[in-house]
Amino acid sequence: MNGSASQFNYRNIIKLIESELQFCTQIHRQISVANQTELETLLKKGLQYQQDGNPVEALQCYDQVLQAIPHQIDAAYFKSIILLNSNHLDDVIELLSPIADPEKESPFELHPAIARCHRVMGSAFQSKQQWEVALGHFKKAWALDPKDLDYAADIIQLYLATNKIEEATFFATTCPSKARQHVRCLSAFAEINWRSWKVVECLADLQAAMKLAPAQLDLVSQYLFTSNYLESDGGMVAHQHIALGGALERHYRSHNQDESIAEPVATGAKKRLRIGFLSPDLREHSVAYFLLPLLRQLHEREDIWVAGYALNATLDSTSEQIASCCDHFVHTPAPQNLNWVELDQLDILFDLAGHSSGNALPLLISTPKPAALVVNWMGYANTTGFRYHDYRFVDEVTDPKPGANAHPEPCSERRILLKPSFLCYEAPVELPEINPLPSEKTGIITLGCLNNINKITLNTIQLWIEILQQNPNTQLLVKSPAFLSQSVKQRFLLPFEAQKIDLNRVQLLTRSPDLYSHLSTYHSIDFTLDTFPYNGTTTTFESLMMGCPVLTLEGKSHRARVSASILTHLGYPGWIAKDRTDYIQKSHILVSARSNLSEIRSQLREKLLNSALCDASTFSKNFVEACWNCKNSVNFE
Repeated sequence: MNGSASQFNYRNIIKLIESELQFCTQIHRQISVANQTELETLLKKGLQYQQDGNPVEALQCYDQVLQAIPHQIDAAYFKSIILLNSNHLDDVIELLSPIADPEKESPFELHPAIARCHRVMGSAFQSKQQWEVALGHFKKAWALDPKDLDYAADIIQLYLATNKIEEATFFATTCPSKARQHVRCLSAFAEINWRSWKVVECLADLQAAMKLAPAQLDLVSQYLFTSNYLESDGGMVAHQHIALGGALERHYRSHNQDESIAEPVATGAKKRLRIGFLSPDLREHSVAYFLLPLLRQLHEREDIWVAGYALNATLDSTSEQIASCCDHFVHTPAPQNLNWVELDQLDILFDLAGHSSGNALPLLISTPKPAALVVNWMGYANTTGFRYHDYRFVDEVTDPKPGANAHPEPCSERRILLKPSFLCYEAPVELPEINPLPSEKTGIITLGCLNNINKITLNTIQLWIEILQQNPNTQLLVKSPAFLSQSVKQRFLLPFEAQKIDLNRVQLLTRSPDLYSHLSTYHSIDFTLDTFPYNGTTTTFESLMMGCPVLTLEGKSHRARVSASILTHLGYPGWIAKDRTDYIQKSHILVSARSNLSEIRSQLREKLLNSALCDASTFSKNFVEACWNCKNSVNFE
């Protein structure tokens, strides 16, 4: 949860301890004045240990207080924070249940810390995905202390976590006007807009939050991540990454004793190359589709030592597969430092998140490098903007070398061109069978898009409308969880309605219960329309794996050229449009060649599986070669 219960101001809380402990001793009058002083000292010591990152010593202090006064709220609250951060959720609930029950009256109801205890309980139940119980605790905290807007932000974030966009939107409208001056509320409002297909409004909320907290890196990351979804192609978004990244780097370095950023070092060859992968998505996630095939190959090599660092809130069966391919695997959902990475003495640490949600950038750029080199690869479709990252792994299609017809966007890292592609894909184990071309049964060509709805810009929709207008024997299928919201569905359909497109030709689907069902959606699609300027990646592979060609519009930025890279290396350059006119012309060719589409559909999966895009053995060799060249400071640009 963004802005979790672990974030509190130690200095302010220290000032409250004396008065709060006095409140508690009104209930436990048997505590002597001497003991009360001793307990205050223990609380302060525990709090200092906690602030200094020594949770074991802090817990010892809190336990001594709780032995003297069972359910003493301050000690219980501070202890619960440590338990929550270490993911001991049941222990949190056992500790705080006698104190904070939203359904019962409590003798501690007037205690200043009781609302915070409800907040920790809400966070614990939310992590256990017991949504209604968590919501009850968050609402209780808000009722007890309506002046604290963090509790309002908690409620909105919980609604968003359960895809209750309408409820989140309504609750946001009930928040007091001062919420527009509260960082976490603004961040929550931004996420509501993000989920509601309002990218520009989302960015406006994030800008307002950044003005209040300009050095809060998670806000900057959220802003930069969202900026990738703007209509703009070319270098504007990358320039913004570099400008904001440079400013933040200077800020964090000026507040550190070690202000230097380590340069790549050229050390002699070792018997084993030590590399690590850091990500919040070492789980059932699209990142795993591209990481696992590489890890399986690396695991067979004696010259490579591999570590995995999972920032995930929870682990799953995919996490177990990843861990089984690593020599060392660490699960740290809420790391306070990177010492555990530094101990592994890595040659290269791969950051697979960039500015994506749950990233470790605050730790990365505020501390000395935990590895000789840090590389941005695969999980983020832009530069990080930080000089902290030494290299970025791309390929010659996504990031062509400068020339007469190529002007790649700026990049704070040095580019390494993997050959042939910067990606290697592994399909899910359980795949639906390829079905016959759906238009053979319906007589209507269905154009589909299953990409993130925020990649669908108004320019993209206008181009799709032109295709529908010029090809009356076509219909459009778009799938997104955002269509659970009626207001989003209505806004999405407005451009079609304005251009006199029969809305019966536009089918909007919501989420599927599982990946197999999601992939089965392609049984209703003849070919896929890619988004621009932000292409699909996983969705492009999934469409191809299900036998559906992908028509893409090649742009000027990395994120606008990923599908072009995939199609180039698959051997279908004819599906890559150079401009809007070419996009429409190529759509005509696909629409009018139903027999050709049928033949392609029957062969496309096998062709993809036998291509370089799924050749993990060759990819891993090229990947390792690139790693050695990075380590020895070979510049590929």
